[in-house]
Amino acid sequence: MAEELPGRETDYDLPAAQAGSPAPGWARVDMEPGGPVIVPGPVQIVVPGAEPVVVGRFRVALCACGRSGRYPLCDSSHRLLNRTQQ
Repeated sequence: MAEELPGRETDYDLPAAQAGSPAPGWARVDMEPGGPVIVPGPVQIVVPGAEPVVVGRFRVALCACGRSGRYPLCDSSHRLLNRTQQ
């Protein structure tokens, strides 16, 4: 069984100095402003009402804009969205 991570009440107590490199056993998730969420792989992605998606890559881009034709994976549709908003 996987080790449980601290709940919300303790998440904010982590040292800010570790922002660049997560503690052993923790994953780093990068949020791209106006773009995808980058998570370490391999990963199984579970979306309600759909089959799980298994990706074996070392890094995976998840759609954060909802426009991807490959949802829940990013297909760079956010780039078109960002251009039309300028």
